[in-house]
Amino acid sequence: MTGLRELVSRAAGFPEYEGGTLSAPGPIWSWGTNTSSGADVSQESAFKLTTVFRAVELISGQAASLPLEVFNRDGAPVSSPFATNPAGMQVTPFEWVELVIIDLLTWGDYVALKRRDAGGGFVRLERIEPYRVLDIALDAAAVSTQNQRGLVYTIARRDGSQRRLTPAEVFHVRGFGTNGLRGKSRIAEHREALGLSVATERFGAKFFGNGARWQTVITTDKALTKDNAEALRDRWREKQSGPDSDYDIAVLDNGAQLERISIPPEDAQFILTRTFQVEEVARMFGLSPADLGETSKTSTYGTGIAENDRALARRTLRPLLERIEQRVTLEILAGGRTAAFNMRKLERGNPADVTRTNRMRVQAGAMTPNEARIDEGRQPLPGLDVTLLAANMTAIDADGDAMSLGKHDGTTPDATAPKADGADGRPPAQEAMTDD
Repeated sequence: MTGLRELVSRAAGFPEYEGGTLSAPGPIWSWGTNTSSGADVSQESAFKLTTVFRAVELISGQAASLPLEVFNRDGAPVSSPFATNPAGMQVTPFEWVELVIIDLLTWGDYVALKRRDAGGGFVRLERIEPYRVLDIALDAAAVSTQNQRGLVYTIARRDGSQRRLTPAEVFHVRGFGTNGLRGKSRIAEHREALGLSVATERFGAKFFGNGARWQTVITTDKALTKDNAEALRDRWREKQSGPDSDYDIAVLDNGAQLERISIPPEDAQFILTRTFQVEEVARMFGLSPADLGETSKTSTYGTGIAENDRALARRTLRPLLERIEQRVTLEILAGGRTAAFNMRKLERGNPADVTRTNRMRVQAGAMTPNEARIDEGRQPLPGLDVTLLAANMTAIDADGDAMSLGKHDGTTPDATAPKADGADGRPPAQEAMTDD
């Protein structure tokens, strides 16, 4: 029986077109790919880099912290089993979103089985490990009314056999890609850059492990036996060790000379190389270097944490979350309902700006005091579900004259209706006073 590893390795050899099947390459890099630097890079080994680990942890954690909400046709929020239990009782919504983002960032795709009840209702999603997705192909023989593209997923079972699935059985969130079949893996596409990071880290470990610091060397033009050399070393160490040896004078005999060796400049360059690698990984995942701990340069995302969070939400999280929202709306929800992540927590400004903005909205009648309290994370209070309007504000008609607002419903009288009393709408007495 063919083993799972052999099946996954064979996936990379699928031709672009054979027998009416357009194939996307399989994830051969999941088992590790040798790079020009000599380091093997895979999805698992990449996580050993602190920059990759932090980048994936930051993006997936921020995305998972946002609540997934469901709305009906008119935009009103509704309860949905999927929003509270997308992957079964053993997986929380936070963990599910986090895992989806991790797969998208490292493999390029999130693929899961759709589990439904006897009536066809949604039950849960069961994740398929990315390395088991051998092929995603357009097969002319699979075209049907329900599968108009003829899309087929070839999945490797754990016993080494294969199973072909259709889109009706699979929930597939595609990452950024160029063939419309599957997304591109950041790890695979940038394995050379990551390989350099791995090689640099190994070099640094060996460099400092070998004592990359100021060192003392004693040389002599006379031949020394092993015992003589060790005795000279021990005498020097004894003379220079301990707190009482500071500023003491050492005497060397037998033509011995003292030399100090420092870090060669070409070897010390690896420190700058590591800084560059942080910037490379930050670019790879759409982050600021400051997000990965590189603070030697000014962040291009602004000076405040709130501004950095808004930039992360807009530039990095929003495209990933849109992919999940649209796929959930298309394949899971029914009856015109839509899914959307609530991103207000990340997109809001600092507390002072939020309070100032909400105060202006309340004063302008754009929101109620309780809506402002809820927006700021506080509980609503009785009697504050009313719209307020400043006493010195009123409506005007097309001629610029003041109008009275409705007492109960806030409606404005028809500006085109005939004006009462005087010709300009004012009482006759007031009109007479101003005519003088």
